[in-house]
Amino acid sequence: MARWQKIIVLIVILAAFIVGARFAVLQFLGGDDDEGQVVAETEFVTVTRGTIMTTVNASGNIVYPEQVELAFPVMGDILEVFVAVGDAVEKDDQLASLDDLELRDAVLREESNLRTAEINLEKLLAPSASEDVRKAELALESAQSQAEANLRNARTTLEDAEKALADLLNPEESGVKAADKKVADARSALLQAEERLAALRAGGGAAKIKAAKNARQAAQNRVDVEKVRVRKDIEEYTSELEEAQKRLDDAAERVRKDDNESHRAELEDAERNFNEVKDRVDPEISIRQAELSDNPPPGTIVGELTDKVLEAEFNLESVRVSADSDLQAAEREVQSARDALAIAIDEQNALVQPSTEKVEEARDKVQTAQTELEEAQRKADNDIERARLDLDTVRAGANSQEVELQQLQVERAQLNLEKAKRDLTQAVLRAPFAGVVAAVEGYVGQKAGNKVVTLVRADRIEMQARVDEADVSSIQVGQPVVVTTYASPDEKIAGTVETISPTAVEQQGVVLYPITIRLEPGNQDLRGGLSANAVIEVSSLANVLLLPNRAIRREGDERVVYVRQAGDELERRVVEVGVRDSEVSEILSGISEGEEVAIPSRVGGSIGGGGIDIRTR
Repeated sequence: MARWQKIIVLIVILAAFIVGARFAVLQFLGGDDDEGQVVAETEFVTVTRGTIMTTVNASGNIVYPEQVELAFPVMGDILEVFVAVGDAVEKDDQLASLDDLELRDAVLREESNLRTAEINLEKLLAPSASEDVRKAELALESAQSQAEANLRNARTTLEDAEKALADLLNPEESGVKAADKKVADARSALLQAEERLAALRAGGGAAKIKAAKNARQAAQNRVDVEKVRVRKDIEEYTSELEEAQKRLDDAAERVRKDDNESHRAELEDAERNFNEVKDRVDPEISIRQAELSDNPPPGTIVGELTDKVLEAEFNLESVRVSADSDLQAAEREVQSARDALAIAIDEQNALVQPSTEKVEEARDKVQTAQTELEEAQRKADNDIERARLDLDTVRAGANSQEVELQQLQVERAQLNLEKAKRDLTQAVLRAPFAGVVAAVEGYVGQKAGNKVVTLVRADRIEMQARVDEADVSSIQVGQPVVVTTYASPDEKIAGTVETISPTAVEQQGVVLYPITIRLEPGNQDLRGGLSANAVIEVSSLANVLLLPNRAIRREGDERVVYVRQAGDELERRVVEVGVRDSEVSEILSGISEGEEVAIPSRVGGSIGGGGIDIRTR
């Protein structure tokens, strides 16, 4: 090929390259053949330096991890409740109080016990007084007198038991005669009771009942006779009224057929007569109809006779009850007489020929009395000896052991007093820390023992969240977090990762790890249970070149940008991308800070990575 031919080929190739590059730029910018117009309408972004963060999202709920259910540690009735749900309280604020009357009395009582113990200790430490010696001497004399009395009583009991055994084995003749007489008297009393019962059963009360029945029937007959008379009066009055009504109807019929002065006068006279009869007869009929009712009015003859029937019925029932009562009383009297006879016979038999059980019982009483006498003797000896020792101790003064024992009593009284005072202070329920009242379950008059107030610590708020297993390895304790709630999505709350669970939970087939986020205290109106979202800052790179993701194109295996040059030309450059987030990417090489990069205005290639494709327009 000639040299000029080679030159022509090179010129054609160069022209084709220029035309192709220009066409690619125009396609990237979405313009037409007017290049100046394309550059003028293209959006550009400047390469800057800044900070890029890698984050992990987690969702969960706001919780108050520190809460306490408060109750009174002492018993009593609740006197006042000072707080309501939602109230903010400071440490040591009063929440509720008890009626402390019994607690104050306990303090006074323990103060008195302490003073008594101190006085007793002072007495032990003081020299023995003649008065104390005299008291000990009197105590010895009293012990001796009491011992003698107890011994006398024990000897008397033994003598009585021995006599009872002797009488049981060898009864006196007078006792046997008395037992025989008691049996005879019991037989006579039984015979008399049986005769009275037989008389009652033979009809002693039947005559009274029959007479009462006859009286009731006679009263009822009088009522029936009087009601017949009343019915007859009603019939007569009704007949008189019907006759007046017929006269009135006949007069009205004559007027209807022949209306003249004579017939009208006759009609007026009939109406007057009907009204007079009606006014006179109606009340009489009403009164007599009332007499025929089940409850005739008082003041009428039937009413009075009915009362007499009721009176006779009541008398009949009383006679029946009285007869039954007399019969039952007679039956009880017979049974009582039989029981008395059986007892008398048993006593007679026991006196004449006592049972082995009775003899053994009497012998046991003798043995018991002998044992009690011996025990009384031992007790008397011990009491007298103890009183002598007490007298010797008083004369000699207190020993070191007694002083130590009484000092312990003083210390115990002091501890009891301190406890009583402590119980009194606990009659007021106070807030153990600053917080918010979450629940109030106590009420005035309630017995202490159950929880009264539930308090949560307001300065300690957490978010309990769960993160996917793919993200948990990048999370560490102490990483900063930004939390938002669904109730207030525009309000950002700062926090830090506090705990990461070493074990996972499965939720709908997804493996999740629970984490705890400690929220910084602030003025946020947070409530336990609010749904929330957390953005955890996993890593952060400062002072790096940043470029919006939408300015980066993927062409084949390369990521490219188009940089603005002098004369509004666009230069294609291959860039190396580092860390990316949802908006910007770190540029490791290919462009410099301050350069302007074009943003595609039509559909271009994907800029992806990690499976995310962002399409540009």
